[in-house]
Amino acid sequence: MTEGRVGDMFYVIVRGTVKVLRSGRQISTLSAGDCFGEMGYLSRGRRSATIVAREDVTLLRVGSAHIERASVHCQLRFTQVFLRTPIERLERTSERLAESVG
Repeated sequence: MTEGRVGDMFYVIVRGTVKVLRSGRQISTLSAGDCFGEMGYLSRGRRSATIVAREDVTLLRVGSAHIERASVHCQLRFTQVFLRTPIERLERTSERLAESVG
């Protein structure tokens, strides 16, 4: 996945780890159970980061067309779960910024 490209899929890491890069700088590492691409899926906008595998990785790829075929209840549950992910990441980033300033 490349920063700046438009995407409407998200991925769940089944096995392995990936690096998350923003403007060429590593900002995070994700591993099994983590997801990425949810922001592009939710906004149908441009990707905000580049994802690079650190080793062999197995991913579960879910496109918007897959979700649209699900029941309304299932779609709502996906949205609730994926809205939590960026909120948690924002909280961690805010904490790191506060520590580096203070």
